[in-house]
Amino acid sequence: MMYNILKSEGVIYMKKVLFLLMILFGAFNSFSAHILNGKNSGMFTDKEMMSLVSGNYNTDVQLAVVSKARGSNQESTTKAENDARLTLQSTIKEYSYLVLTTYLKETGITGQNFDVKKMKDIADQIAKEALLSATQKGKWITGRNDTVMLYLIEKETVRKMSAKAFRERLTNLIEKLTEYRGVFETLKIPGGN
Repeated sequence: MMYNILKSEGVIYMKKVLFLLMILFGAFNSFSAHILNGKNSGMFTDKEMMSLVSGNYNTDVQLAVVSKARGSNQESTTKAENDARLTLQSTIKEYSYLVLTTYLKETGITGQNFDVKKMKDIADQIAKEALLSATQKGKWITGRNDTVMLYLIEKETVRKMSAKAFRERLTNLIEKLTEYRGVFETLKIPGGN
């Protein structure tokens, strides 16, 4: 009796493990876009796909994403394009966040609207706007009849958008401080110069 209970619990446990493995495998299989910038750029990409896009991007000056979808029909093209654009948007967000936090550290300013959380929000907005400037560099069909798509954006575009957003925040802060300085002078509060 005890053996049957343990045996059935083992079967249930094994079914749960198999189910989780199937979900995990499905998640890897359904996510078909790969970031070509970074250390792990070639880790999950197949050789045929990389040979198709080779020479069509420069990771020194561009953020690049390649996407692959099974089939060569319109549905596959749409899936590859959507995956590439979504992945490029998150790549832009990460790059913009890096630029913004660098400015934040260099200025040494902290406080409301000048913190890491706000920089994430700004980077998210920049990513949405910058995605409009992204270009589809190419579309190919593999030997296995898969659709491959390459999307790019210039790093300089993202840097400029990030710098502009940070400068606007900084300008607002300077204007507010100037306004306060006038108030302090009116109240004859000693300042320093």
